Amino acid sequence: NFGLYKALDAAGIQYAKTDVGDKYVYEYMVKHGNRIGGEQSGHIIFSKYATTGDGILTSMKIVQAMMGKRMKLSELVEPVKLLYKDEVRVVGKELGLPDKMVYRQPFPGPGLGVRCTGAITRDRLEALREADAILREEIEKLDQVPWQYFITVPDLKSTGIKYVEGADGKEEGRRYMGWAAVIRAINTVDAVTAESVQLSWETLCTVRDRIVSEVDGINRVLWDFSNKPIATIEWE
Repeated sequence: NFGLYKALDAAGIQYAKTDVGDKYVYEYMVKHGNRIGGEQSGHIIFSKYATTGDGILTSMKIVQAMMGKRMKLSELVEPVKLLYKDEVRVVGKELGLPDKMVYRQPFPGPGLGVRCTGAITRDRLEALREADAILREEIEKLDQVPWQYFITVPDLKSTGIKYVEGADGKEEGRRYMGWAAVIRAINTVDAVTAESVQLSWETLCTVRDRIVSEVDGINRVLWDFSNKPIATIEWE
C-alpha cells in the first residue's frame, strides 16, 4: 500500500495503521471516530453502514463519488494506458489473470496495418496473416520464446520464379513479382529499448521454406535483426 500512503500524504489526508483484521480495524474506527477503514486484502469498511468489509457497498460508494464529480466509469481504468508493457503485466498478475493472457505478445494498437506498410490491399494483408501464423507456429516450438516476434510485409516487390506446368506437361520456371516477408524477433523488458534475437539457422530456414511454399504472393524472406534504438520494434 505504499502507493496509497503516498497519495494520501500528497492530498493531506491523515491515516492510521492498526493490527491486521477487520475486527481490529473496526475497533480502532469506533474508538477514534473514523469513517473509512480497510485492509491490504482489499476490504473496505464504512463504519456508518457495516462492521466488516463489504464489496457491494464499496462499489456503490465509488459510483456515488464518481457521479458527484460527474466522472465516467471508464476513467477508473484510464491510468492503465500510462503504464509500460512490463508494468501492465504486473497489474495483470496482481489481478490473477492467466499467464497465457498476461505474457502474450503485445499487438499494435493500429492493427496489422502497421505491419503491412504502404497502401494496404486485401491480398497483401492476407499474405501477412498467413506468413505471421507460420512464424508463430515455428517460434512457439522453441525452448526459449522471444518477447515479441512477427512478420512485416512492406509494399515492395522483387522478381521471383514460380514453377508451373507447361504445355508439354513439364514444369517450367516463370518470372513473377512477389512481396518480401520480413521476420522480426526481439527481447526487451519495457519496449523502450530492444535487442534482436539470434534465431537458429534451422528455424530461419524452416520459416523461409514454409512461407514461400504456402503463402501466395511472397517469394522472398528477410530477417530484420536491427536493435532499438535506432530502429523501432514495429516498422511504423
